[in-house]
Formats: sequence, C-alpha cells, structure tokens
Amino acid sequence: MNYTREIPYDGTPSDAFTPLLQTLSANGFAVVEQEPKRMRFAGPGLNSTRQNPIRGVSELVAEVRDGTLALDAELGGVEFLGRFLRIFPVALGLFLLVVLGTSLGLVLGAQFGIGFGVPFAPGWMWLPFIGAITLLPTLPWLFLGPMITQSIRKKTERAVDALLTTVIASNENGIRPD
Repeated sequence: MNYTREIPYDGTPSDAFTPLLQTLSANGFAVVEQEPKRMRFAGPGLNSTRQNPIRGVSELVAEVRDGTLALDAELGGVEFLGRFLRIFPVALGLFLLVVLGTSLGLVLGAQFGIGFGVPFAPGWMWLPFIGAITLLPTLPWLFLGPMITQSIRKKTERAVDALLTTVIASNENGIRPD
C-alpha cells in the first residue's frame, strides 16, 4: 500500500529535510539512507489507533527534484492493522469453537452418560450449535475490519499531507531550524 505526494518546492534539500528529520525522529523514525537530494526513513510501525497516524508509514522517501518536494510513503503499519482486524476475530471464534466444543462435549457427555455430546444431539451433532454461538459474534468484523482499515489509511494519508505542508510552510515563512 503506497501513498505518493508531490508539491512545488524551490528551497534547498537541507531546508526540507531538517523539519522532516525533526518531526519523524520524534515519532520513532530512523534515517536509513541519506543523499544530497534524497532521504529515506524507516518507521516503527503502527500498533494502535491511539498512536500518531504518521506511524502508519513504515518507510518514507523524501526527494527534492525538478522544483518539487516528493514524499513516497509505504503504509506498512496500516497494512499490519488491517491484516490484524481481518484475521484476529475469525481466529478467536475458531479457537473458542475448538475449546468450547471439546470441553463442553467432554463435560456434558460425561454428565449425561452419552459418549460425546448432550441428550438432544448425541455425538458431534451439537457442534453446529456451539459453532453458531462462537462464530456469529465475529460476523460484524467482516464489515468493521475493512471500514476501520480505510479510516486508518485516510488518517495516515492526512498525516503525510500535513507533514509535507508543514515543511513547505516552515520554509515559506523563513523559519530556519537550527
């Protein structure tokens, strides 16, 4: 998942890279590569929606070229949370199905004297009932997961835009970081 943004820029690369470096290093980013007109940062990743949305960027490349300042962001933190929101609820439901299906089958089977099950559904016939109880609560997450992922992506893209705007504004206003 990539996000690229370019904006006209007539300043020097160091004037652009200094505010980027200050902002990104305060959010846990590290400089991976530095050239005269290009800098590449690696981000710490996004583990929660309560963190700064810029952390949704796993790698950011800033480049001054042909009168523009370009930011190319790899949204690895957004992808990570999106995967988590798709997989975890279903995996939890399946885990509960196995645990409850096995434990309740053994306990109730022993209590009612039936091999593996309950009087109204001996054997494995009662597992669809347990399956419905454990998997139905995960159904909303099939819709909520992609919606939340899209929201996180938009917030991260806005954070990248705000970072770019801040760099341009700091140079237009004559603000020179020391």
